[in-house]
Amino acid sequence: MQFAKYPLFTIIISFSIGIILQFLFHFNFELLLYSIIFFGVLLIFTYFKFKDTTTSLFGFLTFSSSLVLGSFSLFIHKENNHKTHYSNQAFFEKNKIEALVMEELKPNEFYNKYIIEISSFNSQKAKGKVVLNFSKKNNEKLEISDNIKLICELNPVAKSYNPNQFDYALYLENQNVYHQVTAYDNDYFIAEKSVNFNFYIHKLRTHLIKSFEIHHFSSQTKSIINALVFGQKQDLDKTTLEDYKNAGVVHILAISGLHIGIIYMFLSVILRFLRRIKYGKIIQLVVVLAILWLFALVSGMSPSVTRAVVMFSLVAIGKYSNRINSLFNVVAGSALLLLIYNPLYLFDLGFQLSYAAVISILLWQPFFHKFYFSKNKILVYFTDIVLVSLAAQLGVIPLMLLYFKQLPTLFLLANLVVIPLATLVLILGIICLFLNFTIPTISVWIGKIISFLVSIMNAYIHMLASFKDFILKDITFTTPMAILLYVLIFLCVYWVYKPSKLRFSSFLGMLLLFQIITFYSVYETSKSTEMIIYNNKPSLIS
Repeated sequence: MQFAKYPLFTIIISFSIGIILQFLFHFNFELLLYSIIFFGVLLIFTYFKFKDTTTSLFGFLTFSSSLVLGSFSLFIHKENNHKTHYSNQAFFEKNKIEALVMEELKPNEFYNKYIIEISSFNSQKAKGKVVLNFSKKNNEKLEISDNIKLICELNPVAKSYNPNQFDYALYLENQNVYHQVTAYDNDYFIAEKSVNFNFYIHKLRTHLIKSFEIHHFSSQTKSIINALVFGQKQDLDKTTLEDYKNAGVVHILAISGLHIGIIYMFLSVILRFLRRIKYGKIIQLVVVLAILWLFALVSGMSPSVTRAVVMFSLVAIGKYSNRINSLFNVVAGSALLLLIYNPLYLFDLGFQLSYAAVISILLWQPFFHKFYFSKNKILVYFTDIVLVSLAAQLGVIPLMLLYFKQLPTLFLLANLVVIPLATLVLILGIICLFLNFTIPTISVWIGKIISFLVSIMNAYIHMLASFKDFILKDITFTTPMAILLYVLIFLCVYWVYKPSKLRFSSFLGMLLLFQIITFYSVYETSKSTEMIIYNNKPSLIS
């Protein structure tokens, strides 16, 4: 495998390192600006002086320039670095806030939750996003694009205090959300809606979702349809989410590369007839791209949807221009575009899992043909599911161990059934969406098939999730161990592509080092003694 063929990977790695360094050390604006000018001038001078982009000096300057640009990009995108951000103004016990409702979050027992964009803070122009906890006892319910006026206290989002607990405050911080407000009956006033782009997209999405009411789906089936087709996961119940997580297929419920890939292939097939007419190829490309981006907009433009649509848009353009020489460059290019647009995506777990899985699949794909024991298309299809699932799982294992401290061992059995079923549900759901407005009678019959498929899928996942002994939990795993495991996987791939004694020795050496660090971490954990007082109601001590 010749990594020099993929220069975008060098750039995206250095750009990402720059983002991480800025996140850790918070370099100031002047230092970043002077660094960009310094390395930029040297890079341009070196290029015009030597006319050679293959030298070590040019490579070093390219790496350094990309790194500094990554740091600068994060500085610009961190909204609290801007003077107009509300956090840079004085706080009072009761603050006057004017804001726009941007996004609806998953509610809890007491509150409906929203992300709101501040336009005025204590009678001064300001910007910034906060979480709004809107009491369910209030007489009204908010909708996207509502203008709301609040008089309330502004509080930081609570940090996680318990060991290995999901840090919701850090998650929100990586989306430029630092505070939360709570509104009861006397704390707010809803003004007229802002008729903007978000308003029309929300209205379209609501209209499309309501079109499925003719099917009278159960609440569970309806929530699965909303998650798969519209990217709306607020209504998924905890039991379903936990079952999918324990079976290792929770990614099915979040629109990602799998779903966009299915839609892309489906559109490519049904629109193939356009190639028979004049300019049909470009018309097909435009229609496919338009539908993919409309789908992304309707589903809420989440990071997972955005990166998948960007990736498949580049694939479609590459196929049209016959320049798709390497999917590695497409993947690296899509990641670079997304991080330039929003460097905070780098800290999004979905972003990390998605690209780790895709890169792993691309690395191992050249060896898939060795496992095709039959030319039967059905057997080849299911063999592909197994191989792709294994390759993807190998790529995300370090992240799953690091973040979740658990590993579902039945993911292969789950994927063998769930991926084909989810593919059918997604395609039939899109067909239903069209027929809901044109031929509802036929749509209702297709809806019955969808309901049947979803019930089978949920029952199968629930059965697998019930085998608790096959879910490895409470695994000791640290960030250095995750990095070493990725290096180990890379060295394994490097050796498999071109076997040699040196590469095999490097792999064995890294394997030994990983084992030593793993045993040391387990040993340190086992001999330690601690008392934990949990931040719960009622209090717990262990």
